[in-house]
Amino acid sequence: MVGAVVYAKDFDAYVAVSDFGSKKPGESGFYYSVSTDLVHWSEGRLFLPLATPWTPGCDQDHFAYPSLIDVDSPSRNFDVAGEEPYLYFVRQRLDGCRVTMQRDLVRTKMRLLAE
Repeated sequence: MVGAVVYAKDFDAYVAVSDFGSKKPGESGFYYSVSTDLVHWSEGRLFLPLATPWTPGCDQDHFAYPSLIDVDSPSRNFDVAGEEPYLYFVRQRLDGCRVTMQRDLVRTKMRLLAE
């Protein structure tokens, strides 16, 4: 389940971010994958460990819907990103084990680096 795909122009590659990328228990969070052709993708790598909607337990808020957006993108769809896009995502508030309708939009600055 991919939250967003952007073209990282400085690296001539596509970056996908998602909140569901691990096959190992206890590794929930946001993941990224990289591709140069939109067909072959790297394995997802955890870059921000957080509780997601698939994380067991009810003792913490959940985070979902990651998206990379460069506010200075030359594209009107914001699908092209420079070295420092923002990561936008949603914090879902819980009441016990019940997901509430209270949501917070969160934005944090990211820096894309070559591997």
